[in-house]
Amino acid sequence: MKRRVKLKKTKKKSNTIIYIILIILFLTFLMLIAYTKKSSNKILRVVNDKIENINTSYANNIIDSDILKNVEIDKLLVVSKNKNDEISEINFDVKNSYKILIKIVKKIKNNLEKSDVNAQVNNFGKDSFSISIPFGIVFKSPYVQNLGPKIPLKVNSEGVINSGLKTKVKNYGINNVLMEIYASFEIKQQIIIPFNSKNISKKYEVLLASKIVEGKIPNIYGGNLSKEIFY
Repeated sequence: MKRRVKLKKTKKKSNTIIYIILIILFLTFLMLIAYTKKSSNKILRVVNDKIENINTSYANNIIDSDILKNVEIDKLLVVSKNKNDEISEINFDVKNSYKILIKIVKKIKNNLEKSDVNAQVNNFGKDSFSISIPFGIVFKSPYVQNLGPKIPLKVNSEGVINSGLKTKVKNYGINNVLMEIYASFEIKQQIIIPFNSKNISKKYEVLLASKIVEGKIPNIYGGNLSKEIFY
């Protein structure tokens, strides 16, 4: 009889522990919901700023790559002049321009698929990564914003859109013009946090090459010419 009483007490104690654990989990879930709803806008802003820094690193990475070795303005631009040695028209060499654009887009895509960029992100898969922020980031006091456990938030990379080349030409001194070629592209991503998400698109321009040549832009153009080609 004593053994049976002991078993009943042990079973009752085990059930109590299970109930307590379930209550704690439930309260934690409710706190997470309240925390997320209250702080979602600030979390999205913080993550958005981190993504901006990461994407800027990706964009600047083009400058340090071998792509620039293949960028020659004379091979990418076709410049037409009139009898007064004024630049009347600028066009891209389509074949060579597309070759460079394809390399640039491929480079950016490879960067987006990398993990642990500057120790800021962790890979979630080929098209997504996570950014961890401290739990205390939502509080106004700077003393507690970096405290608490790290919360991993998912970012889906939807790819590079609207990529292209852009040339800017302007008068430079007497009878000279400065030609610049930029890579322009837009990165589309989605920030996912509990019970909320946000789609973002960010545009970037990276200077690929520049050159000073003889010539002059007619006054009718206001001293500036520009041309774009998209991939």
